Amino acid sequence: MNTLRNLLIKVYIWGKNFKNKILSKSKNSYQNLHETRTYNDKNSKLIYTMKIKIRSLITHELLIWLGSLGEIFFALFILSYAIYPSVWSISLILVGVLAVLYNNQDIFVYHPTEPPESKVYIELPSLYNLPYEKIDLITSDSVRLHSYLIKQPNETALNVPTLVMFHGNAGNIGQRICIAHYIFHYCCCNIFLVEYRGYGLSEGSPSEKGFYKDAEAAILYLLNRNDINTQKIIPYGQSIGGAVVIDLVNKYNDRLHAYIVENTFTSLPEIGKELFSAIPGIFYLPEIFFKNQYQSIKKIKSISIPGLFISGLSDTMIPPRMMKSLFDKSNSRMKRMLQIAEGNHNNTWLCPGYFQFMLKFIQELSNTQFDMDLSAPDQENSLRSQIWLVNTRNARA
Repeated sequence: MNTLRNLLIKVYIWGKNFKNKILSKSKNSYQNLHETRTYNDKNSKLIYTMKIKIRSLITHELLIWLGSLGEIFFALFILSYAIYPSVWSISLILVGVLAVLYNNQDIFVYHPTEPPESKVYIELPSLYNLPYEKIDLITSDSVRLHSYLIKQPNETALNVPTLVMFHGNAGNIGQRICIAHYIFHYCCCNIFLVEYRGYGLSEGSPSEKGFYKDAEAAILYLLNRNDINTQKIIPYGQSIGGAVVIDLVNKYNDRLHAYIVENTFTSLPEIGKELFSAIPGIFYLPEIFFKNQYQSIKKIKSISIPGLFISGLSDTMIPPRMMKSLFDKSNSRMKRMLQIAEGNHNNTWLCPGYFQFMLKFIQELSNTQFDMDLSAPDQENSLRSQIWLVNTRNARA
């Protein structure tokens, strides 16, 4: 302890001497500058030279001080490590573990190889007798993405909406063609299925920023086509795809028709804490420690176009309250929430009422009279925000 006390005293004395030395030399130098300026104003070069010397002197002394301070801190570290070795060892281990977890968080978030054949076998829309084009998208960072565009025949494709489908964090677009089949026939829409980077036949590696670039590439591609109605593009995302959709709509709010999100989360740090709640202290971990953020709850407030929020109330992976929070925070001029009592995280689309209410939402978007009613002050609250509940359990009982 005497050694630590002596080191602290030494730091105080060095600091005091440094301050006095700098103030003394600066005062003398500036007095010389004043005398030189009054003696001969033409000696500006000399004055400039003296200023440079003063700055160099201060910089030199400061570097010496910082070097000495570094020596002190290093000595304090060695001393504290000698006194409390177990504390420092545990701290260093924790830092190392956090660093490893931070750099490997993508392993927990993205699952492009589940199921195992997802990178090898991708079903074709032709298996469901759907007409399609295979599209190779190129993102802004030159990553090639695999995608399918399924269009309605002839002139119908120009008159109906185009749903841009962003899937969850596992599998590939081939495993979502069955959903596209129902949307194509029941809702009478075009469907553009986009495969994220690192998934299926797409190049690259998954990442949050990468997913955002993938979504932008898909929208920009569709906006440049002349065989679909570019005024009726509707991004549609499931699970993590919902977070991708919210970010996309936040950027292209004025160029999109509406959006649909299903069983998605408010933010990745929040859902991460929820899924790993068994880890002591996880709820106190700052968000900065999460490599992926997907802050949907912050972005949803800036979106004004119509939105459909589909929530499976039996979802045990993402709490339905997160979907409700997104719905409540949304500032969409027209928003609908479809709550399906039997829907879990992956099978909500298989439940009765799913496609029926999706079609109802799309039809409301096309209803001119509805837009007029929505603008009326006395109808604003009842028409702007509605919650639809489908509960077949009570019906069977």
